Amino acid sequence: MEVYGVFVSFSICLAEFGEILSAYQNVNLKKSTKMMFYRNRLKTFTSWPFSSEKQDTCSAECMAAAGFYSICKKRNDTSVKCFCCLKELDGWEAMDSPWEEHRRHQSNCTFIMLNKMEPEWMLGDYIELQQRMVIKYLVSTFNTCVFIIIIISFLASYWVRGAI
Repeated sequence: MEVYGVFVSFSICLAEFGEILSAYQNVNLKKSTKMMFYRNRLKTFTSWPFSSEKQDTCSAECMAAAGFYSICKKRNDTSVKCFCCLKELDGWEAMDSPWEEHRRHQSNCTFIMLNKMEPEWMLGDYIELQQRMVIKYLVSTFNTCVFIIIIISFLASYWVRGAI
């Protein structure tokens, strides 16, 4: 009887996971795919305090080129997020180098390791970035649920073996 209860719980968890995944795909994956492209990232820096006219190395253009888009919530906020590795950074200063800071804080970012500007991307580069980005989003979003599914699966198989 215990095994049946575990399988029912597991099925419910899987159904909930499917609903969450479906909702997640409709919202976040569309945005993340959109942010793969420089021009879309650049558009997010509407109230960015640094500019290339002032010769700031931390200009909106440099931030977008380094894979970041703005997630600023208020005026003079300098919060950004990488479209690929999801690393969030804030506290930027005018002479900070977006590429160096990105490398220093998230050296295993696929976009940083690719080391190519968007016009140089080949089809394989685009596919790899998309795959890594989706995996990163799924892991960050569903880490807890996946862990629970793995534990329930392990316990279910253990109890089934014990019942046989």
